[in-house]
Amino acid sequence: MLEIQRWNYMQTDIIFVKDLQGAQSVQFPILILTVSSKDDSSCVHGRCALEHRLFCRRNPWRRLIMVKIMQRNLHLGYGYTALAYFGITSLWVIFLQQRGLSLVQIGLCESIFHLTSLLSEVPSGMLADRFGYKIVLIGGRVAAIAHALIMLMATNFWWFALGFVLQAWAYNLQSGTIEALLYDSLAENHATERFPVVTKNMNMVIESATPVGVLLAGGFVHGHLSVTYLLYMASAIVAIGCIIGLREPLRDQATAITGTQSLSAILRAAGKCLRKLPELRQLMVFHAAFSALGMTYYYDFQAVMTAKGFSGPLISGILIATAIFKWGACS
Repeated sequence: MLEIQRWNYMQTDIIFVKDLQGAQSVQFPILILTVSSKDDSSCVHGRCALEHRLFCRRNPWRRLIMVKIMQRNLHLGYGYTALAYFGITSLWVIFLQQRGLSLVQIGLCESIFHLTSLLSEVPSGMLADRFGYKIVLIGGRVAAIAHALIMLMATNFWWFALGFVLQAWAYNLQSGTIEALLYDSLAENHATERFPVVTKNMNMVIESATPVGVLLAGGFVHGHLSVTYLLYMASAIVAIGCIIGLREPLRDQATAITGTQSLSAILRAAGKCLRKLPELRQLMVFHAAFSALGMTYYYDFQAVMTAKGFSGPLISGILIATAIFKWGACS
């Protein structure tokens, strides 16, 4: 018996014809017909050009190739994660003080970052569903490069504020996107049970890359923090290279449907979920309040350390010790 599925990928309709006979028959499509999406009716009558490629589900070479692609995606994903979360600009409070901003203005920049991130989180996810993971990830690194350029060239508060808007977009465009890409890569090979291990590895990469960046930044504290933003731009460029090397997995109809949901529908569903789960709502409020207090202390303490004449390596050591303590407490 044959099952025919049809869905859209990158403005192209793809028809999957699967042989449902046998226990292993759903692993791979027997035939993929790539159909021009200009005229759907012509597909029914056979009047459009079809590109036929035969894939045998029992072909071990194809399975080997797919596994190799999945492993390549995982390795490039880990590399991208390390570069995206490289904490080389973690001493930005000290940098802004050196550029003449007051603590009030620095606090406003931080508020602008979080407000922009809050408003852009859901729309950025919709962009990934609409245009694909790779385009959104590249857009995030381009925003990061623009942020670094503004930080280096800005001469007043408003330019710095714009820089933090771009930094928030850079964060939003990568937040959850690389995880979704790697999950779909695993799903293509029916290996989604490995995803918890993948997320654990990604978290280990993040927790390693961030303090390494902080440690390096400590050497540039006294008058040379501009170098950290040059290194940040370099890491963003290398990250774009990792993204280009990724193979974006095909997504099924369920993913395409979620991508067509409106922003208001997503927000209504989230609000309904929070109303039904008051414990979750209370935990989210507590986490937000506690995190806001902790982050305020974490960043403003940089100004205290520089005022007290702490050396760069000592500042980095204190911040790294704080990160290690946080990591141990969370685990």
